Amino acid sequence: MSECAKAIKLSAAEIVTVAVRRVNIEDKKKPLLMDYLNPKKIDYDCIPACTYSKPEIGSIGFDQKALDDKGINYKIAKSFFNANGRAVASGSTDGFIKILVSDDNLILGAHIIGSNATEMISEFSLAMSNQLTVENILSSVHPHPTFSEAIFETLMQLK
Repeated sequence: MSECAKAIKLSAAEIVTVAVRRVNIEDKKKPLLMDYLNPKKIDYDCIPACTYSKPEIGSIGFDQKALDDKGINYKIAKSFFNANGRAVASGSTDGFIKILVSDDNLILGAHIIGSNATEMISEFSLAMSNQLTVENILSSVHPHPTFSEAIFETLMQLK
């Protein structure tokens, strides 16, 4: 039986195990794939939660109760989709954005309910995982008219 035919009979996990063992046995001097990876500690506060419903829900980081319980000071910026040009044009005006910001102008949490919420929440994941400030976000271009422009408009309340 050929090597290919033997491999087909193995499960995916067994194939990976066999491949790793071969690398370890046949050439111990060469670095393994894991040697090239630079695993980073995961900050679970920077992972968005998305609910694919109507309306969509996207959230990330802390909510007000958690910040109050921890005794962390914060500012709130909130806006409604009925003030967003794209939402009005598409008839999707139900919804809002609420952003919780530290005294240092870092994003502590964001909550979006409405059309495209699960798409828009990614901007906050990027901002939080890279410790971008409100000023950093406001210095980037948010096209008009878009749903994501509502993030810019909401953060403008904090200036």
